[in-house]
Amino acid sequence: MLKQLRFAFAHFLFWLIVFAISRVLMLALISGTADLDFISFETLGVFWHGLRLDLSTAAYLFVFPLLIIPFIGTSIHNRLIDIIKYYYQAILVIITVLLTANLIIFRFWGTLLNIRALEFAVYPKEMLASVSNMQVAIIIVFIILAWLTLSRLRRSILDSILHKLPANGIQAIWGFLLLVPITFTCIRGGWNLIPINEASAAYSPDNKLNNIALNPIWFLGNNILKSGFSKGNPYEKLTDKEALHITDDILKNPVTLTADSVLSNPKCNVVLILLESWTADIIEPLGGVKGVTPFFSTLAEDGLLFSHTYSSGFRTDQGLTSVLSGFPSIPDKSVIKFIDKTQQLPSLGRIFAEAGYQNRFYYGGELGFANMNNFLLQSGFDERTEINEFDESQRNSKWGAHDEYVFERMLSDHAEQDNPFFSVVLTLSTHEPFETPRPTPFGKQSEAERFKGAAWYTDQCLRQFFDVASSRSWYKNTLFILVADHGHRLPLNRDYFEPAARRIPVLFYGTPLNEPFRGKQIDRVSSQHDLATTLIWMTQRGESKFKWSRNMFGDPASGFAYLNQDQSFTWITSTDTTRIQLNQEIELPNNSRSKQAWAYLQALYRTFLDL
Repeated sequence: MLKQLRFAFAHFLFWLIVFAISRVLMLALISGTADLDFISFETLGVFWHGLRLDLSTAAYLFVFPLLIIPFIGTSIHNRLIDIIKYYYQAILVIITVLLTANLIIFRFWGTLLNIRALEFAVYPKEMLASVSNMQVAIIIVFIILAWLTLSRLRRSILDSILHKLPANGIQAIWGFLLLVPITFTCIRGGWNLIPINEASAAYSPDNKLNNIALNPIWFLGNNILKSGFSKGNPYEKLTDKEALHITDDILKNPVTLTADSVLSNPKCNVVLILLESWTADIIEPLGGVKGVTPFFSTLAEDGLLFSHTYSSGFRTDQGLTSVLSGFPSIPDKSVIKFIDKTQQLPSLGRIFAEAGYQNRFYYGGELGFANMNNFLLQSGFDERTEINEFDESQRNSKWGAHDEYVFERMLSDHAEQDNPFFSVVLTLSTHEPFETPRPTPFGKQSEAERFKGAAWYTDQCLRQFFDVASSRSWYKNTLFILVADHGHRLPLNRDYFEPAARRIPVLFYGTPLNEPFRGKQIDRVSSQHDLATTLIWMTQRGESKFKWSRNMFGDPASGFAYLNQDQSFTWITSTDTTRIQLNQEIELPNNSRSKQAWAYLQALYRTFLDL
């Protein structure tokens, strides 16, 4: 029996060492982006506060060997020992790959590996396009070296004990009976009333440390279970009636302006340019880094710039449904992946098509990625240009065709245009790995410099686009809207949970914009999904079909922004910012900002389920 206990101890020790190494690497990843003292009690707390989840994860991994232990004393003793060894070899490959993927996701997204990231694994080509060939090679070499190192560690800790398990049936059964309650206790995290959850690792006001304290394997498994397709609402803390009542009150949005005071011609053409990853931090008029997007700054001098707009999501698939359907991002899932649900959403494309507009969508990459093509087709974009429609010589980006060729194609299709049109251009050159087809004023020695260079390149493509477009007959009757699909942590290496990382530019520009609004800024707090209602109000002069979208010209006091961060969400108003963890049991005080924010999320998710 003691030998079974020694085996169990060795199993748990091995996995605790593996998870500790993973945490050290995660701390190293944020060493250049966070002001942390790595030998402080707070930082070292990631190891102590993550211990219970580490033990729980190790206990889950012990279940298979545990089930074999009662049969160790049988005639197939040696074969069973080999099966346990093969199990460890296989599971170590899986864990090594998952922990490496977690490091990558944590580096680029600022969050742990979750179901949303796994969903993108079905698009390996696009995933590989986010990293350079050198980075791919480094990742592969890292996985191989990590697995070899951990395999050697496993053999030194486990194999010698494994071979000494007694070939005695009675001892094996007694060992099994003793280890079952120990394993179950570790899985549950103790005998407390509430089983272990993510909140057990939360200890610091710095959420980066809380993320590192979480065991990434435990978190991924729990995230997959919670992200199932049940009809239950995991965010139900109020009655649906109360949540809807509070939300309806929040969504009230008094507007004193008239649409014709903002836009002279409601039947104007609309060109919507979705700028990949353009954060407010690269927009000088919004307080961003100087010299990155000088042409955009020139446009802002004669346009209407919204200075406090935030993206509810942090990926392009979330940005598309947010801008084109006025539907905010929700935790863990992307509505664009559900064809039956996106069919029920209103869309700018369908509304403009019904008004007699010709709709077109332009993108240099593959629209099959993240189900974008189906969504656009349902949304009224019968004409869609993607990677296969560009010459092979123009596909010089890892994602497809660089921005200059996409703008050229759009201008070619709109050489002469009599009918009103609604055209959307989605850029891609500012996507990782931030490659450009021409030199930029910024270096390549750091990721932040490469990001600034890619943004500068897209800004120059915008300059060329407007130079040519201004000579076209339709130009003076066109409203241009430039908006980011989501924000970015670069170039200032912001924390993923920092609201400023989601602050994005929104610019209205063009002759149809009335003179009093040119060269102005609107400081009202708003969300990216508010653009849909605002645009329809300006051009169609009708009632909005977008329930979750509010007019950006509304009363400044009623403005707010909702930011989905999967494990939490942030609620921003003109007076305060509230961040709420989704994985903690919290009481919602009456008439508090937290209660309003939670009611909004609960009602939003209920809408998603009911679509």
